[in-house]
Formats: sequence, C-alpha cells, structure tokens
Amino acid sequence: MDFSSTNKSRSNSHRSREEQEAHYRRLRQQLESGQMDGKPRPKPWPLTVLGVLLIVAAFGLGIVGILQISKVKQGGDWPAVTATITKTYISSTWNDSRKKYDYEIGAYYNYSVGGSSYQYNTTVDHYTSRAGAEMNLQRYVGQKTTLYYDPSHPDIALPFPGGSAFSVVLVVVAGLALVAGIFFFMTGGQPLRRA
Repeated sequence: MDFSSTNKSRSNSHRSREEQEAHYRRLRQQLESGQMDGKPRPKPWPLTVLGVLLIVAAFGLGIVGILQISKVKQGGDWPAVTATITKTYISSTWNDSRKKYDYEIGAYYNYSVGGSSYQYNTTVDHYTSRAGAEMNLQRYVGQKTTLYYDPSHPDIALPFPGGSAFSVVLVVVAGLALVAGIFFFMTGGQPLRRA
C-alpha cells in the first residue's frame, strides 16, 4: 500500500480547500467594499433618484420661502383685523402623567372683513380642575385681540402673520429635505456593513 500517494492526495485536497476558502474570503471582501472585479458596484437607483429629487425639491422650496420672506418684509403680509371673543366653552383632555383630566377654556372670536363676519376658534387658557375653568369661563368674553387673515380666503385667520409663518415653514422644510436628499444620495450605493 502506497502511503505517500495517499498523504499527497490528502495534502492536495487540504490545500485546495484552503485555496477555496481564501477565494471566498476575497470575494466577500470585494462585496463588502462595493467592488467586484475591480469595478465599483453601481448605486441602487431608487435611493439615488430619491436623493436627487429631495435635493431639487429643497432648492425649489427654499427659493419660494426666501421670496415669500422678502415679500413679507416689503409689506405684502396678511392684513390685520381686530377680533372679539363672543362665546367661551370648556373642553377636557385626559392627562396620562397626572391620571386626571385637564380642562381648557376655548373661545370663539368674531371679526369682520369687507362687511362679512367670520369666526376664529382657539384655546385661551388651561386648568387642572373643572371648577377653576368654570370660575374663569365668562371673564374672557368681550376681550379683543389682533388676528391676521388670508386676503384671498378671509375665513382663514391666525394670531400671527400667516405669510411670514408659511415662509418660515417652507425654509425649514427645504432645509430638512436638503439634508435627507444628501443623505440618500451619498449612502444610496454604500454596501451594508456587517456588525
């Protein structure tokens, strides 16, 4: 019996197994580094396209917001109107942290634009007991405040200039969209790393 040939075949099979494992290790490293055959792995197009769209939308929203802010500074804001509280009411909401109800006094403000009457509803005060809310319910009736209404839709009113608020929201959304767009664009083609 030829033991040398048997040992030689065993060492060859052992070596070929080591070569296969080394080959698989190289392939795994290439996959993890984002390269196969020395070529960069292409970026998954949905994330890349999403990133580009978000960046474009961010620039568009940012430009509109900045133009709106400049318009507001030039006096193109929502007009102001004096509104009067004509009716108040009490509403309650459950407070999980206190395990009790909180009470709010709501109010209806009436205001007029171009001979037509409109109503604005908001919360004016908060109480931890219903008795406290009931005690102060009527003291708000007759109080006046300044509201700002949308000239094209006078039934829409806010306690602050709506044009400027809308502009600030646009700029903030544009900033968030820009950050998200850059993130998706830059990470869209990165391989997932194993922990």
